[in-house]
Formats: sequence, C-alpha cells, structure tokens
Amino acid sequence: MSTSQEFKEAQEAIQSMEALMRKAGVEGDPLLEPVKGAFEVAIEYARVERTKYLAEVGKRDGNYVYHFWPKYLDLLPTFGDKLGDVMLAVFKYSERIASKHDEVMRCFEGEERAQPGDILCRFWGTPTDFPNNACPNCGSKMVQLTQSSWAVRVTGYADNPLADDLAASVFDALDRVL
Repeated sequence: MSTSQEFKEAQEAIQSMEALMRKAGVEGDPLLEPVKGAFEVAIEYARVERTKYLAEVGKRDGNYVYHFWPKYLDLLPTFGDKLGDVMLAVFKYSERIASKHDEVMRCFEGEERAQPGDILCRFWGTPTDFPNNACPNCGSKMVQLTQSSWAVRVTGYADNPLADDLAASVFDALDRVL
C-alpha cells in the first residue's frame, strides 16, 4: 500500500471517529479533548551519553524531566536506588521528585535459526505480560528483558535559569556512584 493510500485511509478513519463522537454527543473536537482544547508543546531534550547509561533532560512548566537507560544488565539491580539517592542529594526535597520505572521484555523464539521469510513470534510487553517467564503468544521460554528505563520529574526548579547547572550536576553525581 502506498503512503498516500495509508494517509487517505487514516483521514477516513479519523472522520468516521469524529462522526461517531458527535453522534454520541461529544462537544468540540474529540482529538483535542484529552489536552483541554490545545496541543501540549513538545519538550526539547538534551541527550547525555555516559559510559554506563544514556540519558536525556528537558524542561517544561517549571519542571525538569529526565529519562535514563542503563547500558549494562549488571547495573539493573542497583541503578534505580542509586539514581534515587543522587536525585535526593542534588535536589534535596523528596516531595518534588517523582519517578517511574518501565521494563520491556520480548520473545526471541526461533530467531537463532530463522530464515528469510520466516514469521517469528517477537511478542513484547511488560514483565507481567509473561506469566511464569513464558511467552503468552507461543509458550516459549526464550524471553528476556530488552529495555529498562527510568523517568524522573523534578518540580519547581526549571523556572530558575541558575538551576540548569544544578540539573546538569545529576549526571556527574550519578557517574560517581555507578
């Protein structure tokens, strides 16, 4: 299918959804509703690549937003605790720091012997999607963690331009404890 055909189908699907929403009594543009009538501005992130992790930091509405991806499996058991300690050491107030940890697992069944044209399982999801460490799609035990990431939001600092040095110091502090 060509890109123009896919675009046309997407437009038709959106128009159908909008018609259904109006029929159901939804006021206004249903695509804008979740963000209260306006699109949120994207955050520009500064990428930081260190020996043991990849990270990025951005700011919006007075908040710093960080993302961290450890590069090595042996860091995973302690990375979150050390990151938390560093954030508290730098920003001092625990009530201003919020974090979330996400993990992605994937099924690798058949990949070691795959031939061109083979259809592989490649089911992916969170660890809870793999009961008993087995793929729910094909039953394979060849599943493993493929990504582990942390998102951290620090509120109330980013409005002060002098705080940018403080925000950047997180990376040097994390390097020292890793």
